[in-house]
Amino acid sequence: MDDLTGLRTLIAEDTVLQELAQSPLMLNIMILAYQGVAVEDLPRTEVVEERRKQLFDAYIKKMFKRRKTNQQYQDAQVKHWLIWMAKRMVEESQTVFLIEKMQPSWLKNRKPKRIYRLMVGLMFGLIPGLISVLMPGQMGGLMFALMVGLMAGKIARVTEEIKTVEKLQVNWKKILISLLMAGLIFGLIAGLIAGLIAEPMAGLMAGLIFGLMAGLIFGPMAGLMFGLEVLEIETKTSPNQGIWKSVRNAITLWLMVGLMVGLMVGLIAGLREGLTERLMAMLMFWLIVGLIVGLIFGLVNGGEACIQHFILRLVLYSNNCIPWNYARFLDYAADRIFLQKVGGGYIFIHRMLMEHFAEMKPEN
Repeated sequence: MDDLTGLRTLIAEDTVLQELAQSPLMLNIMILAYQGVAVEDLPRTEVVEERRKQLFDAYIKKMFKRRKTNQQYQDAQVKHWLIWMAKRMVEESQTVFLIEKMQPSWLKNRKPKRIYRLMVGLMFGLIPGLISVLMPGQMGGLMFALMVGLMAGKIARVTEEIKTVEKLQVNWKKILISLLMAGLIFGLIAGLIAGLIAEPMAGLMAGLIFGLMAGLIFGPMAGLMFGLEVLEIETKTSPNQGIWKSVRNAITLWLMVGLMVGLMVGLIAGLREGLTERLMAMLMFWLIVGLIVGLIFGLVNGGEACIQHFILRLVLYSNNCIPWNYARFLDYAADRIFLQKVGGGYIFIHRMLMEHFAEMKPEN
């Protein structure tokens, strides 16, 4: 067993340490920090704040020394990143750090904020630009204008909270109502128009049939738009799980809506032309349109959060606030007993250690 004589002697003489040692966790930190240190080498002070500072400084130094194997980062760099992390956690009153919960508000300087806003704007601006290339003509112009409007709204609020879409729950009642409402609305409109052109009864019947078909096409779309409820995973089990779930949900919705709209509308439009070469052309055309519509759904339901999170990570990395592989670094810090992994998140082993890091000045 390593020598703890010096620590025992100091605790017996130091009322400040006696108070701190009442906490089992703090006592364990003292043992790790002062193990094997002679009593004459231990710092002495009667000021509680100064004693805590000395204790945690000694603890940090000891943790770096006792685990030199598998050293992936420089000690100064580890300390720098932990200081930044602790400052943000204290500012946000967080006890558990989750990678996916990092926000644009964590960018404190004007230049990184401008770069973040510019990069998000460029990324979202590329989407309608690509659509204008893929969809020439009036349809392309319409889709382009729609996407520009949507993206402009997103860009205008890029500094707001990044909200992950970790779990999607389908409200079938809303989807059924949307289906019926879409069919009824399209049917009445089409029936009135057809009634004015042809015989009222025949026009009404044709309109109702058209409305039913339109309801089958656009009803599920409206249902997916208004019938999806975004939920958060209560217990995270892996780092950055919220973002990876958002990626999966965005891609799933993109493909599901895209294929559903493209195939259904394409088949209806193609069959009107007859079973000819036009059928395949109409299917391909509407499949592209459907995938574009699906892209909107995917962006709204997780896609935009993933884009913003990636850009935020990139800006923070370029400003040396975080490492590129954040999860690996956090595991490394946990191995050095600065952090403790809790499910998919991380906590400092003691709140006072987090506050100590937050009060430290970053080393350039």
